[in-house]
Amino acid sequence: GVVVLLVVRLLVLAHADEIAIMRLIGAHEGDIRRPYLLCGSVLGATGGVLGAGILIGLEVALQGMLPALEVSSWALGGLPFGGALAGVAGAALGLASLPSEP
Repeated sequence: GVVVLLVVRLLVLAHADEIAIMRLIGAHEGDIRRPYLLCGSVLGATGGVLGAGILIGLEVALQGMLPALEVSSWALGGLPFGGALAGVAGAALGLASLPSEP
């Protein structure tokens, strides 16, 4: 979650010049923020899905050595949602750290 948060924050900060130009031509704050928040949620959810897949793979691979090892289904289902929340938080943090006026 922290990695996703930091990566999305860096993504937003890398586009600071473009955001300033959008503000100069009169774009609304919602129109500026929406793509970054959406991108953050998609990147975070993708990371959560990949993490759940890796966790399932490890569970299957280690089932012979550790038969009591079982991953709960709520944890697997929560990984994409948690990743999406971390991505949105990273985008919001990055957008909040930008100056509001160009």
